[in-house]
This record gives sequence, structure tokens and C-alpha cells, in this order.
Amino acid sequence: MTVVESVVVKRERGKELYEITSRSESLDRTITLAKETMAILSVHTVRKFQEVTLDSRLTVIDEKPHPGKDEVKLADFAVMTYIFRGFSFGKLKKLKIGFYGEERKGKYTFSAQYKNREKVEVNHQPIECHKIEFGMDGFWGTFIPKIKVWYSVDPPHYLVRYEGLVGPPGSPKRTMELITYTVMESSG
Repeated sequence: MTVVESVVVKRERGKELYEITSRSESLDRTITLAKETMAILSVHTVRKFQEVTLDSRLTVIDEKPHPGKDEVKLADFAVMTYIFRGFSFGKLKKLKIGFYGEERKGKYTFSAQYKNREKVEVNHQPIECHKIEFGMDGFWGTFIPKIKVWYSVDPPHYLVRYEGLVGPPGSPKRTMELITYTVMESSG
């Protein structure tokens, strides 16, 4: 499956935003993030199946400040690989991940861990990358496969490779790899 992704830097009400559009034969998604903080502003997803097409929208209306420098909360699991472009590569080794609506009071069991820098070859070109692993902590982490992602060392730290499950545990594994990457500045 080929996924075509584009990133447009927009300016709205004096703030710069990333508008990330991802299109494939089975899924179209547009994500809007605050460029400075990588906070999720909205997600529009269209899932295309043989028997039905599903359209969903998520808009963050009012978000309270994050609990700490080593924690992040997500409004939608699907945007995880995008917001981690803003990870403090090399400075922060591990980040706890929670999801809005959880009532676990700080008992995060899911985290992102910075692994190392390594070169990833794409179209016969080496790209220097930061590698991060997402996964469950503790006992359950030994049974559930980790998601591995590689982001470019050079800003804007675009996703170069993804290795992990398509969905929840038990679903098939997939590898996504960058073919080309372009950033366009919006004039409006």
C-alpha cells in the first residue's frame, strides 16, 4: 500500500500550524497540530472499506496544560507518530504517554523511549534518524510488540520509517517507509 503524505505550514490567528494530510486507498487523514507545541488541534479521518466509508472528526476545544515534562496525553492514538516529531531527541530518554479520559491518576503504562541515532536508507539515500520505541511498560510489555519509528535528525523531524502493528494487539504487522518528503509554506 502506498501512502502519500504532505505537510503544509499555515498561519491562523497569529499562530503557525502544521496541516498534515495522509492519503491511501484505505485511509485519508488530515491532522492539524500547533507548530510550536505539537498539540493536537483537530483530526479528520475517512476510512474506506469495501462495504462502507466512515468519516470522523475530532476537534480539541479546551486543553489544560500537560502534567509534566516527562508526560504527554493524546486525544487520538492515530496521531502519535506525528506529534512525536516534537520529541526532545537525545535530551529526554523516556516519555510517559496517557490518553484523555483515563482515570489512572499518573499510572501510565505506555511510553516512548529514545533508543539512538542511526542511518536509514530510503531510495538508495542514507537519512540520519532518531529511533524511538513505543510500548507497554512492565509485565505486559514483554508480550505486546513494540512500535519502532525513525524520524529525520534534520528539522522538521519527519517520519522516515514505521514498524509495528496495523491496529490493536493481534493485528498484522506493517512497515511504512518514506518515498519522498516535501514541506510547503501556505500563503494564506
